[in-house]
Amino acid sequence: MLKIACSLLLSSTLISLADMVPVYLGTGTDDGIYSANLNSETGELSDLRNAVTTSGASSLALSKNKKYLYANGRTPGKKEGSVSAFSVEADGSLKLINTQSSKGRGACHVSLDATSRCLFVANYSSGSVSSYLLSDKGEISEAVSHHQHEGKSVHPGRQKGPHAHSIYSSPDNKYVYSADLGIDKVMIYKLNAETAELTIAGEVKTPAGGGARHMVFSKSGDKLYVLNELALTVSLFSRDADSGALTLVKTSPVMENNASLVEVLSSSEIQLSQDGKFLYTATRDSENKGRDTISVLDAENLSLVQAHKTSAWIPRHFGVSPSGKWLLVAGQRGDKVVVHALDPKTGKLEQTNHAIDLIKPMWILFP
Repeated sequence: MLKIACSLLLSSTLISLADMVPVYLGTGTDDGIYSANLNSETGELSDLRNAVTTSGASSLALSKNKKYLYANGRTPGKKEGSVSAFSVEADGSLKLINTQSSKGRGACHVSLDATSRCLFVANYSSGSVSSYLLSDKGEISEAVSHHQHEGKSVHPGRQKGPHAHSIYSSPDNKYVYSADLGIDKVMIYKLNAETAELTIAGEVKTPAGGGARHMVFSKSGDKLYVLNELALTVSLFSRDADSGALTLVKTSPVMENNASLVEVLSSSEIQLSQDGKFLYTATRDSENKGRDTISVLDAENLSLVQAHKTSAWIPRHFGVSPSGKWLLVAGQRGDKVVVHALDPKTGKLEQTNHAIDLIKPMWILFP
């Protein structure tokens, strides 16, 4: 009997451990990056701990081999932002490899190319982007290229100058695209994947006053979805793989009555479901009146499937679990990471009772 009982206990423990999925949580504080575990069966978050102390790690990227993690940051006493490389240790903690200047103010978004040999950063405050070559040991080179955006747009308060808000490589790894909120444009760069050098290849206008923020490519790379922060809309572009050029197809609202809410709400993040059928967008309520929303749109025609109210105040970022069953939202001002159940078939969300307290969470990253 004792052997049977021990065997059952061991089996139960192994199943329980298999259900636990790690997740990294970037923050806007000086405490840095945290880690936690998500129970993939129940959606419960647990085991919150500090993975590494670093300043302003509000955007994270993980190498394809999952050995290295990259983050933007602030450098005390310096106006320029930074990018840092960390090794992922056996226990899930992070160890600093090196740090380089972002070559601009307000480093806000980092990403990797398809090979995980090139790193990119967007500098919001100065409206510029930089690229870096990564070594086999994850180390970041000095900036290989740096591009300063120019211009302005129509919003009197937010668009007096360029504000590069994000930067992504195309799935075919030929081009890199940067959404600039301040000038209502997506800047297009040709990528040399051997050297990480970016050269200007073109640009495309996004809707005036929309404030292009974050983007996501379709799996094939023939479409690009651009989230317009100020207008609460998504713009769909077709993409020419040879030239990298973008052509606007349509723009649709992420929620009903969006035009009447643009003064108090703003959109923050956009992602595509694993099967490519649904778009998810986050919208923030500066007045904390319960209007923070995760919207679900049909990726084909941009029709609204669901506008789900989230209890995460100021949903800065979100991430979908590897199983596709859970969507975690970083509530920047609510100081919580909130878990939502996700139905992969319908794309729709439901609130759960699962959440963890964390000061100023700003990024969700599943290894």
